[in-house]
Amino acid sequence: MSRMIIVFFFWLAFLLLDWYIYRGLKYSFPLEGKPLIKVISNFAYWSVPLTLTAMTIYFFFIKNGEKPSTTWILGFMGVFILFYVPKLILLLFNLVADFKNILFWIAAKFEFGRKPDFSGVLITRQEFLRILGTFIAALPFASILYGIVFGRFAFRTEKKTIKTSKLNAGTRLRVVQISDAHLGSFLDHKKPVRTAINEINKLEPDLILFTGDLVNDIASEAEPWVPEFSKLQAKYGKYSVLGNHDYGDYYKWDSVEEKRANLDRLKTIHGEMGFTLMLNEGDYIEIEGQQIYLGGVENWGLPPFPQHGDIERALAKYNPDAFGILMSHDPTHFDEQVKTHQKAPDLTLSGHTHGMQFGLILGSFKWSPVQYRYKKWAGTYMHQDKMLYVNRGFGYIGFPGRVGMPPEISLFEIEGQA
Repeated sequence: MSRMIIVFFFWLAFLLLDWYIYRGLKYSFPLEGKPLIKVISNFAYWSVPLTLTAMTIYFFFIKNGEKPSTTWILGFMGVFILFYVPKLILLLFNLVADFKNILFWIAAKFEFGRKPDFSGVLITRQEFLRILGTFIAALPFASILYGIVFGRFAFRTEKKTIKTSKLNAGTRLRVVQISDAHLGSFLDHKKPVRTAINEINKLEPDLILFTGDLVNDIASEAEPWVPEFSKLQAKYGKYSVLGNHDYGDYYKWDSVEEKRANLDRLKTIHGEMGFTLMLNEGDYIEIEGQQIYLGGVENWGLPPFPQHGDIERALAKYNPDAFGILMSHDPTHFDEQVKTHQKAPDLTLSGHTHGMQFGLILGSFKWSPVQYRYKKWAGTYMHQDKMLYVNRGFGYIGFPGRVGMPPEISLFEIEGQA
């Protein structure tokens, strides 16, 4: 079956969903005798699915599946998720209400029981279910709308303290981690990014570590942001690694050479931003007369993600008597290779999951659908005395919002003790 046919039936199913939800709303909120309000309501309801249908037809049948612009993708996904997540909730309540109606109809048809008499009843249970579903569906609508307008820019600094005997007592090292910038998704939203960069500099970091996915697909997405990210300041330097999106694997290139040139350009941009890009390498950094080890691997993830990382090279110079940090974009690398390595570092920093940009964090409680894909997806995880920290990400991709999963700046205060 061709992709066009799959898209056709997929979208037909959503139009049937729209009709079914519209039918339920019409019964729950009758507008007879209010022609103007009825016309406005009908226009408001059907304008969204018809607009999305027109966009789908344009992309798949006129543009023949050509990769759309980032603005197109973000706009489409934002509107789709904003309206169709609440509609799925409405679908559930309407199905329950209609199921009861079907049971009553069957009972009356075959005389299994007396048809219920609703005369004199202010509202039936079926109508109540539909109205209740409408109000419950309004909650995710409001949450998603907030996540699109404000949530994706509501940067939060998460502070963690790590005590180690591998540093002299009284030593205090401030390390800031950012991850998954996906700069192509920010478009022209310079102000919130500048605010976040200023907040990072106010933390007075000794090191700034970026753990991959600078762009969505192509190096040019990062070029307008070079002046902004060049303003990041760290006493002992800024270091970075590549993430799965940085290799350009999700873009249709005209040639292998063009793809390779794109990656080369992206590596250069890391340098223009002031980052030392670590490609399966590591070395010691002298801080206050002491040495800590910093290693960085290229992306290593379980299929279908690429496995360019070489942990042996990244930890080749490391003596575990020193405090060690490893940057590895994908957190699955920690379980698969890092934690059992004979030179496993004290702290591994990852990103990749974004916390799915949707979930809930309340104190020590955290939940996101992404946890059913990744065992380690946000925050701190321990294996004996080795720590993995998974950053929720600086930017966003696909869905232009964050709901209950704010963008993160991670601050680690590493303190020496006797």
